[in-house]
Amino acid sequence: MKFSLSDFLTGDFDPELQTALKDIEAFPAHLIHCMLSGPPRSGKTSILLQYAYKAAMRGQQVVLLCHRDKMEQTHPTLPQGVHKASPFWQRVQLRYLPTSQELQKYAACLHLAPTPPNVIIVDDLSEFMLSRCHL
Repeated sequence: MKFSLSDFLTGDFDPELQTALKDIEAFPAHLIHCMLSGPPRSGKTSILLQYAYKAAMRGQQVVLLCHRDKMEQTHPTLPQGVHKASPFWQRVQLRYLPTSQELQKYAACLHLAPTPPNVIIVDDLSEFMLSRCHL
């Protein structure tokens, strides 16, 4: 599956920006992983939710792995114009994992799922790695 910048954005925004995004080529076809980085509270989780929603709209099964505490503290924003009752959210599974060990266990068992996800998103991977360092 090819990525493009517009996969990470939804809603009505500046028409000039929409045109500019359409003119930007998709990321190379061999790219199957993407890492989003930025300072705290810069909107990374909201962007990941937008990507998850767009993937679900394309019929993909999505799993979003995250820390419960972080998600409850920051309250990420849903994509513009998207209601939490949208049927597409049925394809997005939110999994709260407390430690890097739980993340590893989950990843190791993905092949056992009756329907493995098409898209796996790990929010705040650095937090999982920090929790591993403090063990």
